Amino acid sequence: MNLTTEQKEVGRRNFLKAAAVLPPVAAFAATSWSHGPVKTGIIGTGVEGRILISQTDPKYVQIVAFSDIRWDNAELGKRAIVSRGHTADPKYHGNYIDLLEDPEIEAVMIASPLWQHGPMAIEALKRGKHVFTEKTMAMNMEECQQMVELAKQNGVHLQVGHQRFYNPLYWDAFRMYKEGLLGNVYNIRAGWHRNSDWDYWKLAKMFTTNAKLEDLFNRFQTQFDPKPFGYNDNQELVNWRWYSKFSRGMWTELCSHQLAITNWFFGDGVNDAVPKFAMATCGHYKVEADFPPPQSRLYAKDDR
Repeated sequence: MNLTTEQKEVGRRNFLKAAAVLPPVAAFAATSWSHGPVKTGIIGTGVEGRILISQTDPKYVQIVAFSDIRWDNAELGKRAIVSRGHTADPKYHGNYIDLLEDPEIEAVMIASPLWQHGPMAIEALKRGKHVFTEKTMAMNMEECQQMVELAKQNGVHLQVGHQRFYNPLYWDAFRMYKEGLLGNVYNIRAGWHRNSDWDYWKLAKMFTTNAKLEDLFNRFQTQFDPKPFGYNDNQELVNWRWYSKFSRGMWTELCSHQLAITNWFFGDGVNDAVPKFAMATCGHYKVEADFPPPQSRLYAKDDR
């Protein structure tokens, strides 16, 4: 695969820009070519949501509406949309269902906590919206299957943001394997090493760069009630990855990347790759509050 300079810059951080140059993996770009930018709403304008906003090309995918329950994130999201040139006056919806009911919205990007990916995507697909959701796809197989079936039934695109599909290094490896340069592959060893801090209070504080944002952040800490949204307190809302109710820990947050790549390399485009055996080991990440202790797992083919 011969990559252009632009394509070599493609990764998770600018995957939507890749839609213009990698049409087979674009959820929305084909529609934009036929009648102009796809009018899109984004649900979740936290750190990852704002990265998606900043790297989304408004010539193809124009973000015109947004939703986030946190006041500080909502303000930051609005500023990101405006500064990227999507629209000077994006619509804000405190309830994401209101965003989905907007007839102007053709597609939805979901950058909420993991436990909401499935329910939010299902509601969007039921309304005939194209959906891009951050990884991981959903919390369980039932939600994943329902998402796929709804996309088929309604004739809309469903895309999951696994970053390694847009990494030139993986494309080179894929090409080498398909061309037979590696011979027969009998074993895959895949790892993911991370030692960054997942305390999002620190990140939130970093973005309070003026008096208005500092006021919103302070009011969020002292006045916001997260219970109607399923969180016991603001700690659970801000650091949702620490808790098994809202996340699935390292297995899901990071190992999902390598599982997706394995299916891509060794599946046939229709059926997933099915190994004879699979072994996985996992440590206990320093901020995981209530996950099981470190463990190893060995699966046989029939253990699905």
